[in-house]
Amino acid sequence: MKVRLTPEAEADLEGIGDKIAERNAARAVTYVRELQERCLRIAEFPHAGPPRPQRGEGIRIAIHGKYVIVYRVRDETVQVLRVVHGARDLDALFADEPLPK
Repeated sequence: MKVRLTPEAEADLEGIGDKIAERNAARAVTYVRELQERCLRIAEFPHAGPPRPQRGEGIRIAIHGKYVIVYRVRDETVQVLRVVHGARDLDALFADEPLPK
């Protein structure tokens, strides 16, 4: 199964890296790499993440540290939609910003 990050998810990772880099540039690089690797590992068991139907059809989540990886499985692809801090109000986020198609 392939994993594809949406432009929004890629921007999220860049923003996470930028925020961590304010305190520790080296850790920013390694943490973003960990998040990317976690995204790739979702393909091993794509239906393991709990479904979140209130956020849209087929939406699931995976956790890495304090971050939530929001994704959906389509055909033979895991589509990573967003990577956001778990303290964010996800319902409000997705009400303001519809999930990518």
